[in-house]
Order: sequence, then C-alpha cells, then structure tokens
Amino acid sequence: LDPANDARRAPFSQLLEIARTLPVPAKPALKDSVQFRLLGTRPTRLDTPSKIDGSAVFGIDFKLPGMKVAVLERTPTFDGVLSGVDDTAALAIPGVVSVRVLPVGVAVIADSFWAAQRGRAALKIDWDPGANEAQNSAQHERELTGRMTDQGQPARVRGDVDGLRRDAENRWLVADYHAPFLAHAALEPIATTVWLHDGLCEIWVGTQAPSRAQDAAMKVTGLPRERVRVHCLQIGGSFGRRGERDYVTEAVTVARSLPAMPIKLMWSREDDMRADFYRPASAHRVAGCLNPRGELIGLAHRIVAPSVARRRTPELLTTGHDFLMTQGSDDSLYAIPHL
Repeated sequence: LDPANDARRAPFSQLLEIARTLPVPAKPALKDSVQFRLLGTRPTRLDTPSKIDGSAVFGIDFKLPGMKVAVLERTPTFDGVLSGVDDTAALAIPGVVSVRVLPVGVAVIADSFWAAQRGRAALKIDWDPGANEAQNSAQHERELTGRMTDQGQPARVRGDVDGLRRDAENRWLVADYHAPFLAHAALEPIATTVWLHDGLCEIWVGTQAPSRAQDAAMKVTGLPRERVRVHCLQIGGSFGRRGERDYVTEAVTVARSLPAMPIKLMWSREDDMRADFYRPASAHRVAGCLNPRGELIGLAHRIVAPSVARRRTPELLTTGHDFLMTQGSDDSLYAIPHL
C-alpha cells in the first residue's frame, strides 16, 4: 500500500479479511527507530485550515434546502408529564410553522432559530412534575454518603491498607468529598439535523458514537440499519456528552412528526444546562496514612456513584467494577505502597 499512489490505496475494511488469515507471531518484532515515519515528528492536523478559516462544518452549521429549525420544551423535572398546552400565541409568531406535542416534549418548528425560540417562549404549558419534584442536590448528597459503608467492588488493591491501621504510630487523615450532577457545558450546543425521505432516515450530527446514534434512530423509526445513515460532522467539544443518544432520539421524533421535511433540532445554552445528560453525582471518602516521618504510605478511596458502563456498555463490566467511575483513582501514578 502506498498513500501517495491512488492505485495502491484501499480502505481498511477491504484489508480485514486478508489480515484475519495471517498468522499472529508469538513474539512480534518491534520496529527499529530508523524505520519510524511519524514518531518524533510533529505532523499537522488535517482539519486545522478549515477550523481557522471557518469552513469547518459543525452540527450547528449544517443546512439543507427547505430545512426548518426546531426547539423543544422539555419537562422541568425528571419523569414529569405534560398536563396541557396552549399554542395559540406561539403559532401567531411570524416564522413559526408548527407546534407538535410529542413524547419527548413540545416541539416548535419554525423558519429560523430566532422564530422557534420566540414561539417556545409564547407557549403556555402546564406540567405535572411527578414524584421527583422534591429531589434536590443536598438530599442526593446525603443518600450517596449514606451508602459509604456498603459493601463495594474493589477496583485496585496493593499492599495492606488494613495492616497500616494496626500500627499506632501511623496517623490517618480522612476527608469526604462530593461532586453534584454536572452539565458537560461543551462550547457548541447540540444540533441534530434529520431528514426522513424515500424510506431513509438521514442524520447529520456531531457524535462520539455513530452506531449508537443509528441505534436510536432505528428504535424511533422502525427502519432497518441499512436504511439509517449517520453523517458525522465536526464536534464543538463533548467530554463524553455526545456519546449519548438522547438528542438523536429527540431529533428523529420531531422529524417524524413532519415527514419529508428536513428538521434541525437545536439546543440553546439554557437547554444544555437544564437537560444535559448529566455527569453522575458522586460521594468520596479518602483516607490517607502518614508514617512518623510524614510520608504518605497508604491511601483508601471509597467511591459511591451510579455506574455509567452498566447503562451504556454493560459488556465492559468484566471485572465487576465500572472503570469509568474510578479513573484517576485506581490508575494513580503516585508511588503509594498501600492502596
């Protein structure tokens, strides 16, 4: 293969079947440094020019002919239920095309984001907040802290922390820490364009997980995988947020209510703060052991948090603990003999 010669180029997918037939060496030879082509160099990113001159297309930039823009008014509480909506004033806003009451919320579809936002502000909505109306951060923090002494799943064990407790000369420092539910607050708010046409569902979106986006669209539309096409756009920050698929579910649901019309569902910054798929809240108890010389010789870190992998990728829970929730603790680089 030769990257500079089109006649000797092929996508990796065409090489997989060949690669599967090759024997796997028991002790593969490492490449000699004189053969390095990229290591030790500073290759430029291919997308740098487009990001500098503004030609890069992010989810929020994408447009299709005849496309309408939608915004979604969501329940203000988890599991809240819509009791009623008066859309008379919203439909009177110039540029507002339609108001749709959907399982994911009340969608306002318009010729522009500005008109859609004005239409949403004019909606008169009654919500039944449901059983979670009284939920608050302080209550959740207490609930997590109350689980601190429950039997947990070890993430990493080194040395003998319990043995350190039996040495009266050692000194222990213990502190509790808490992290609330947090919005990811990526620079670019989410925007997803969906076009249902000719038996296809096409999606243009910035996503970290195209297959999960495809799965979400298949569930909403009932279409087979080969009829759902995901076009990946540039991502204006994510931090894991765009690995979820709730925003794709919403966009496809809105687009289904107006078939054959391209719809871009846009999130405002306020939407991003109020309806983000939040980073999980957690409680931590960290106990450090100092020897008589004041050296840190032991560390015990207990974490109480909901599992991300159990919901998203349960197949990764091969050892019983969610490594996504212990990163930065069980992989610490500090030379602490007892963990």
